[in-house]
Amino acid sequence: MSTTTAAPIAAACDGARKGDGCGGWGVAVRLADGRLLERSGAEHDTTNNRQELRAAIEALQLLAQLPNPQGLELACDSRYVIDNLARSLPRWHRNGWRTGTGEPVKNRDLWELLEAAAAAAPWVRLVWVRGHNGHTLNEAADRLASTAAEALQLEQAAAPIAAPHKQASEPVPGTPAGLLPDHWTELQASAIAADVAAANVASWGPSTPRHWETERAELVAHARLAIQTGSTTERGLPQAQPGHLAGRLIALDKRYAHLGGGGWRTLSAALPGLPVFDQWKPDSPRQKGRRDAAGGWLLLAGHWVKYEAGPGFPDGGGLLLPRIPERCWRLICERQGLPFPDAAAREVGFWLWALATPELLLVIAEGPKKALAAVSAGWPAVGLPGVQMGRRLGADGSERLVEALQLLNTPGRRWVIAFDAEARPSTATKVAAAAGALARALRSAGGRVEVARLPLLPQADKTGLDDLLAAAGPEALERALATTGPRA
Repeated sequence: MSTTTAAPIAAACDGARKGDGCGGWGVAVRLADGRLLERSGAEHDTTNNRQELRAAIEALQLLAQLPNPQGLELACDSRYVIDNLARSLPRWHRNGWRTGTGEPVKNRDLWELLEAAAAAAPWVRLVWVRGHNGHTLNEAADRLASTAAEALQLEQAAAPIAAPHKQASEPVPGTPAGLLPDHWTELQASAIAADVAAANVASWGPSTPRHWETERAELVAHARLAIQTGSTTERGLPQAQPGHLAGRLIALDKRYAHLGGGGWRTLSAALPGLPVFDQWKPDSPRQKGRRDAAGGWLLLAGHWVKYEAGPGFPDGGGLLLPRIPERCWRLICERQGLPFPDAAAREVGFWLWALATPELLLVIAEGPKKALAAVSAGWPAVGLPGVQMGRRLGADGSERLVEALQLLNTPGRRWVIAFDAEARPSTATKVAAAAGALARALRSAGGRVEVARLPLLPQADKTGLDDLLAAAGPEALERALATTGPRA
């Protein structure tokens, strides 16, 4: 319960969107003692409908914390919100979140939040009012929403997170489809070929067809499901309070609001029976943090989360499996002296073929760019999200491979682990220990494993296989992958 004791007597919410994609939402609540509560916020690269939904969610969340007089009306000038909440939402549920034409429901993430927020404040009734028609609280909410959107516009103009991307509305010659020029430049610096980039990477955000909130919804899908189905009370009972669930879902969304600045993501392949594992690289990363002694959250200056992986992903994370263009598939077979499969065998896809080809050597790298660089040069590689992420430790001290590596580690499978060379001794020791532990786990499950000793490039604090490939070419990478054993 809020410390505000006066009950609300009227409320309104509204959303707004400016021409450059900056949007805002506003909430105005009149209390019985005459005070006016105001709330507002803003988001990048959004739509008017999404801001109308966000406004209604925030309003209901606020009202759920106040004394709850029966029959309170929440004024909203959006027919999109009012009509679909009353008429379409039950049908969408019955149809598995698909419209009457079979298309996925747009803005599902926010509709689910709105439904939970409405259930947490059942005494509130959303009513439609005509916008800009003299309704005092609606006008106040409209001003709040517009002011928030305009403030975001000014902030964006002063420090444009993705300004180069927004300006690059015309394709730059040679840029693979689905990528913004800045992102393609970054991938080229890691020696990733155009056909590999086009098959495995996509940009989102301004000047792209991929909306950032859709990307966020995919990123947090597993965590949202866990909140909705697995939340418990302090006594261990299933959590049935809609307000609690809605609050956690909104906090989850806010944690990843930085995706609004755009970025690029992987488009990984999958193994049978396992979910696709992808990573997102925001142009504006969030700051790393840790819990302090009092249980608060302490941000770590100068430390950033470069790659985002889905929170709550099954098995604690997965394996990045590049999609292999036919050119690379042929080169892989040539390098390893394997027959190039016929059209029927290729139809099932590279990784199903790899499962049926235990003599195929596979490279394990850390991160998507290194795996894609190796594929570009004709080496079949998988990417771990971190050097420690190939194994799982049980509470009893037992150890196992992640599920994707278990599937690929058919008897006799050959592996080369190619983690970065590190200049700092302490980091080099940790990386070597991680490689050794992964090698032991693979061997104990029947694999044949070597650990590559990548050279450290001059003046470099670390060298990944993509750095080596970009600096010295495929022959240098081939020599490095053949140089195995403990580092001297």
